Amino acid sequence: MIAFKSVLDTIRRHQKFLVTTHHNPDADAVSSALAMASYLKSLGKKVYVLNEDACPQWLEFLPLTSMFKKASSFKKIDYQVAIVLDCGDLKRVGGVSQFFQKGKPLINIDHHVTNDKFGSINVIQPKASSTCEMVLIC
Repeated sequence: MIAFKSVLDTIRRHQKFLVTTHHNPDADAVSSALAMASYLKSLGKKVYVLNEDACPQWLEFLPLTSMFKKASSFKKIDYQVAIVLDCGDLKRVGGVSQFFQKGKPLINIDHHVTNDKFGSINVIQPKASSTCEMVLIC
C-alpha cells in the first residue's frame, strides 16, 4: 500500500499527465489507461493518453476511447508525470518512449509477475487479476 500512497501523492502534486500502455493493446491495457485518465480528469488534471497503436476497434464501445491517441500523431507532449499501465517492460510502449524525460516521475502499475520495475514508482501486484482492477483499487 506504500506504493499506492506514492502514486496518489504524485498525482496530487502534479497537473499534467502522460498515460500509456503496451503496443497492440488488449482489453486490460485499454481499460486501465482509460480508467486512469478518467480518474485524473475527475481531479481536473490535463491528460494525454498515447499509445504506439490505435485503440482496437472492438473496444471502441468503452467510454473515453476518443482520448486514446497514436503517439505518431504528436511531436511533443507537455507533461509532468508519465503513467505506464499493464506493461512488463518499458520497451513494450514502443514509440511513446520518445516522450519520456529523465527526471520526471514514471509510475509503473502492472499485475505481471515478470515486470522489471522500470518506474521511479512501481506498483506491481501479481495476485491481481488485471491492471484495471489495480487502478480501481488505487
